[in-house]
Amino acid sequence: QVPHAHLSLGVMWWLVCLVVLVTLFWLSTAYDVWHPTSIVTGAMVKQGGIIGQGRRLVSRILYEYLAKAYPYAFWTCMNYGYADQEDKNIPAISALEEINKETEEYYGLRLYHEVASATPHGTRFAGLEVLEIGSGRGGGAIYIAKTFHPAKMTAADFSATATQLCQKRHSEALEDLPLTFVQDDAESLTSISDSSQDVVINVESAHCYSSVDAFLQQVVRVLKRKGYFCFAGFVQRNGYSKLQKQLQNSGMQIIVERDITPNIVRSLQLDEARKSKQIDKLAHRFFRGFARGISHAPTQCISHTHIQHSRCLCNGRHQHAPELPGRQNEVLLICAVQVLL
Repeated sequence: QVPHAHLSLGVMWWLVCLVVLVTLFWLSTAYDVWHPTSIVTGAMVKQGGIIGQGRRLVSRILYEYLAKAYPYAFWTCMNYGYADQEDKNIPAISALEEINKETEEYYGLRLYHEVASATPHGTRFAGLEVLEIGSGRGGGAIYIAKTFHPAKMTAADFSATATQLCQKRHSEALEDLPLTFVQDDAESLTSISDSSQDVVINVESAHCYSSVDAFLQQVVRVLKRKGYFCFAGFVQRNGYSKLQKQLQNSGMQIIVERDITPNIVRSLQLDEARKSKQIDKLAHRFFRGFARGISHAPTQCISHTHIQHSRCLCNGRHQHAPELPGRQNEVLLICAVQVLL
């Protein structure tokens, strides 16, 4: 019986070692997996299925809560922003009364500017119909409507509370702008007609969707022939090739990319003091830690979570793309992709 006892003890010892190793491995990755940045962006979560639906539900609850609990007029952008490596302002703009680094949400608006102005239209959308999907608190849509002068612009968001907030907060500006805020789902877009949009914009919103493929199908459906898609979103670094395939399989082809990782990180560093002050002053105590994690994560934990931002221009018909009945599948794409390690 003694040899069997020794054998059992040996097995138990190895099991204990295995548990310890697994625990240490989990602890080494738990910071990234459970950090607020990972939870909100969905960068650590696979798409589709129950997980995708769960992320969609959590995102909806979170953004409904943010719009209801914090209806502050100064908070209109929810993205991580964009900053130049050198000290210089946004190219000369008159529509927003000389936007500069003293403007409350300069960096968030700058990201919209960089993504939207990458089309051949530049900052002139005269005569064009524009759609923003995932408009959030409306700051980006207001900026595009004032600065790029589209003939018509629709800003859609799946949050009813956020949509109502935009309609109320921006009511005065909306009297002079061709802009409408509507509640709609990025994966169905029931309020938008086929082939009706010249430009579709989506900035750091797709992480809330249960299916990026369904979202991209809607983008292609509503875009006119040779329309443009301006996109900024979160993916894992090893998921970037998958995103590229999703974009191409939807009927769009990437032809230009520019890594703007340093610009995103720089924005977070430069804007941290302003965000910290607002969080400490206005965030509810139970939510304050989570808010700090979202606001500061990439600057505090750069060794754990690097942000990579690329801008991509797509043009023409991809040879493997599915044909759309009744129209040539020629969709131009500008793509700003954030990639988290």
